[in-house]
Amino acid sequence: MSVLLLLCLLHVVYLSTVTISVSAEGSIATITASSLIPSHNVVAQFTLDNNSYFTHLTYDKHRNLLYAGATNRIYQLDANLKQLNEAITGPKLDSPQCHAGGCSPDEETFETNNHNKILIYNSGGDTLIACGSIHQGACEIYYLSGRFPDSSKYMEVALAANDETSSTYAFIGPSKYQSWKKEDILYVGTTFTNVGDYRHDVPAISSRKLDDLNYAEFSIQQSNINIDVKYRDHFLVNYVYGFNSSEYAYFAVVQKKSHLADEAGFVTRLTRICVNDPNYDSYTEVTITCLVDGEDYNILRDAKIIQAGIKLSQDLGIKKDDYVLIAVFSPSKEITNEPQNNSAMCVYSLTEIEEVFNENIHSCFNGSIKDRNLGYISGTINDGKCPVVGSIGNIFSFCHVGLKISGVTPILARALFNFPNESVTSVTTTNTGPHTLAFLGTSEGWIKKILMSGPSAGEYERIEVDSGYKILPDTMLSPKNEYMYILSEKRVIKMKVEHCSTFTNCSSCLESRDPFCGWCSLEKRCTVRNTCQKDTSTARWLSISTGQQCIDFEMVSPDKIPINQMATVHLIIRTLPELPHNAKYKCVFGNSTPIDANVTNEGLVCRTPPIDKRPQLAANTDHILVPLSVRSSETNKDFVSRNFAFYDCSRHDNCRKCLRSQWGCNWCIYDNKCVYNTSTCRNSGNIVTNENTCPHFKKRSEPILLPNKVPKEIKLEIENLPRPQSAHTGFLCTVNIEGAHMVLPARVESNKYVVCEKTPYSYEANTNEYEAKVDVNWNRNHYIDTVSIILYKCDILGSHREHADCSLCVTRDKKYQCTWCNNQCVYNETCAFDTHLNECPKPRIDLIKPLSGPIEGGTLLTIEGSNLGIREEDVRGKIRIGNVPCELVNYEISVKIECRTGPVPEEMTASIKVGNEAGYTESSVQFQYKNVQLTGLHPTMGPQSGGTKVSIIGKFLNIGSKIMAYLDDYPCLINITQASSGRLTCITSAARSPEHIRILTLLIDGANRTLKCIDDNQHNSLNRNNYHYHSHYETSLGADDRKPACRK
Repeated sequence: MSVLLLLCLLHVVYLSTVTISVSAEGSIATITASSLIPSHNVVAQFTLDNNSYFTHLTYDKHRNLLYAGATNRIYQLDANLKQLNEAITGPKLDSPQCHAGGCSPDEETFETNNHNKILIYNSGGDTLIACGSIHQGACEIYYLSGRFPDSSKYMEVALAANDETSSTYAFIGPSKYQSWKKEDILYVGTTFTNVGDYRHDVPAISSRKLDDLNYAEFSIQQSNINIDVKYRDHFLVNYVYGFNSSEYAYFAVVQKKSHLADEAGFVTRLTRICVNDPNYDSYTEVTITCLVDGEDYNILRDAKIIQAGIKLSQDLGIKKDDYVLIAVFSPSKEITNEPQNNSAMCVYSLTEIEEVFNENIHSCFNGSIKDRNLGYISGTINDGKCPVVGSIGNIFSFCHVGLKISGVTPILARALFNFPNESVTSVTTTNTGPHTLAFLGTSEGWIKKILMSGPSAGEYERIEVDSGYKILPDTMLSPKNEYMYILSEKRVIKMKVEHCSTFTNCSSCLESRDPFCGWCSLEKRCTVRNTCQKDTSTARWLSISTGQQCIDFEMVSPDKIPINQMATVHLIIRTLPELPHNAKYKCVFGNSTPIDANVTNEGLVCRTPPIDKRPQLAANTDHILVPLSVRSSETNKDFVSRNFAFYDCSRHDNCRKCLRSQWGCNWCIYDNKCVYNTSTCRNSGNIVTNENTCPHFKKRSEPILLPNKVPKEIKLEIENLPRPQSAHTGFLCTVNIEGAHMVLPARVESNKYVVCEKTPYSYEANTNEYEAKVDVNWNRNHYIDTVSIILYKCDILGSHREHADCSLCVTRDKKYQCTWCNNQCVYNETCAFDTHLNECPKPRIDLIKPLSGPIEGGTLLTIEGSNLGIREEDVRGKIRIGNVPCELVNYEISVKIECRTGPVPEEMTASIKVGNEAGYTESSVQFQYKNVQLTGLHPTMGPQSGGTKVSIIGKFLNIGSKIMAYLDDYPCLINITQASSGRLTCITSAARSPEHIRILTLLIDGANRTLKCIDDNQHNSLNRNNYHYHSHYETSLGADDRKPACRK
């Protein structure tokens, strides 16, 4: 078997943000993940490259080595998962009928895989105990003082389950079978397999010596317990977890609710034996439940015990460092022991567990219950009856009394966390600081990190480590909690428990809710605590454990100053860390030299940098932002920073820009400058501090309109108009037209109007209007404001297609004051004639389309030109084709008419006439009425799905304004670009089913032509995916009877 070792980083995925919702009872947090972030936390992995699977992982703390148990192999790995050695444990010749010591010569044997069932490092004896599924679950003890796996001893003891799937759980715990001696032994729970007769020799639970795996006590007393032979083949117990607490050894098991054959459903129970009971008479069972909204999640998946951290102890109301059992459960599928894809976590105090056990024992001994209810366990006490009250006397310890009781009072807990649609298969626990954490593995290869207590409790991260493969219960943490060793069915993965260094600022560090991570404030990095210098000093290492906020400025005063001014800056800082003796804080403004700061009760005080050391402002800007940082001389790092502004009011050259700035600038009207310090203004009575009091144009409701090339004054109303002083010059207007500047003198009227001198304004652009700009200044360069004016040309406003158009001219908005004068559109003041004598001329026709249509009429005729009337009434009833009226449909003043042609009895050709108040105009081109004819179509077949290109044959098919074709009621889309007088092409649509087409219909405006399709019995066997056109046509136009027929 070859094994692939990968030491490269894996690309795995994290979910960093979670949503937590709490139930009405406030006890269950339902956790769903929300955002993905990349990670490089995986340090190494060891992967099986064949069909075998891992089952167990154990750690040799003396040598910092790991041992991974798999099918037919045990691998010795170093701390970075590099394979050092391997023990080949199978396949081997075996038979279920063979004794653990071997097979008789006449017993038939088979090559049998050896599935690792127990793998435990015995630190006291420096041995590795490994038991497999062959040879009746016998074990090998490897002596690790020698070279693995050479120094070992095979133990002919049937111990583990002898198949692949049945459970075996073992752990090392204390025993006090002799009052003078306490020694560690191996507690083993094994599911009965019934695979071979020797399985009846394997007890359900037993205590074993660590050196030879024989019973720890096997004389008059026997350190084991058995399922009664009557029930053991169907009352199968699944051993999930085992542990020692105080004076007891516990196993957590899943078993049927009752040993009776017809009893349905499963339950999780805790079994307990006193560690000083060599005969297992103290054996007791109690049901343990985990409730989610009243539903019992009855199938235990995994569990671990741990001393509760401070926060969890407070939440549970137990003593600090009391042990708790953290367990994950799933509900069963109906009455089976197969778990559903939902999970929950419950937490139990070991003190509470012991109290419930003792309560159940008391119920038996005080007469509350009559039976011990353990009929399925061999060796019942007092025939399974509880003792008569008072017959026992005072009992100082139940460990010295025969018990064998199944308690009726369960251990109850509501789920602390609920995981819908997730199957949790393992739990690994640890403490860091005051926090207790659980790392949960799922059936799909994810690790979920859970903070167990406090206001930030819940899932704070989830990582996909081995997609699609179950995470196994032997997942563990390294001794210093730096790494997780994750065991999946196919891999051992070494992964850092945190990725603090990926968080680049304090906020993200604390918002990660990772209790391993904290913000090392003076080093400005997210770290684990022991890598932060002087982490115990106040505010040096901030985390969710400390409850402190990130160090930040609460206030900087001032946070902006003029570029040419010195100031003392007060920095109010939240949670400023203490510095060691002789260390200093410094203020750093951008790239300037650090400045020593003085510590105050609220933070720091420091001076601004010298004026000549400040950065230069860029062109067209009035300020520059520099980072103001606080630096510790101890670490020489800037650990808190915010922007500080240096500004220059003088960069603004007019009043309104000056006062719109964010720096509190003021405008000196007569000095025409923007300043911060108003004492520099020569006339204190004319300082503007509010934008609304700046000189500016009064807002107009309508723009200023000026006709092209017509001399005009421009009159502008100005609010807060300044009054020039002696030695000041007056007002000027600067008009900007197409890049050219025209400077005009201006006068003041009524103390509020500036009137630009009368002059003609013109522009060259061939457009109706042009927007020009007018600036007003006083005293040469004292700017007031800018306004837009609109120049316009009547000759363009009153034309269409470069032809003067009277109707357009006289219907333009009256604001332009355009008029029709001497056959052109002009500004009315420039017309030398009496405008009443300038009536609009007759229409002019420039364009007609189309020039032909069907005799039935209905063609939408478009006529474009000029002088086509001022209003609809001017042309309504005055549009004709010859003598045939054309009904008005749409109208655009003077330039466009759309009308619908009327019918005629036969083909004809005629001119088009349009009239207005001045008379009629007749077109130079003529319109043709045509009689549309249909004669056939091709091809004769097409698919039911449509898409066939069909040619329609006839005469005058490309006339009119709108053409449509139908095969029965199925549209056939006309391609008008390929139309000719004799042929149209269309694309068939999809049919509902194979069918014969009865009628081809062609609609051209008001014309309706049809071809009736006649069935041909010779073609009644049709492909169900095709339609056909064939044989005879009969048309309403009297076409020949013998034409090709059509089918679909």
